[in-house]
Amino acid sequence: MLAVSFEPVKSGHNFHIAWGDFALGEYATKSFASIEDLQKFILIVNPVEVIVDIEFPNKDELTKLIKQYQNCLISLADVPHRYEEYLLEQCKIQTLASYGKAVEEGR
Repeated sequence: MLAVSFEPVKSGHNFHIAWGDFALGEYATKSFASIEDLQKFILIVNPVEVIVDIEFPNKDELTKLIKQYQNCLISLADVPHRYEEYLLEQCKIQTLASYGKAVEEGR
């Protein structure tokens, strides 16, 4: 599964993905400066399912490309943009300090 979102950050890498293999318990995130780099990565990874943020600015272009070149399930979902508050609430923790640079960069 692969999730795609757009969130402006200081580094300029505004296009974000998170992907994982639930069977293996492996998860990762990556950010991209351009939609083209994001698209290339998705085509290389060849996911079984892609979840696209409903507010993703290029969602029509992205889903069209995925449908054209890959056979996977595409879903649209609302991604929480106040991720710090969301993580604190979901994880039942008081601070995100241990999450380090990933949280600082908005991933």
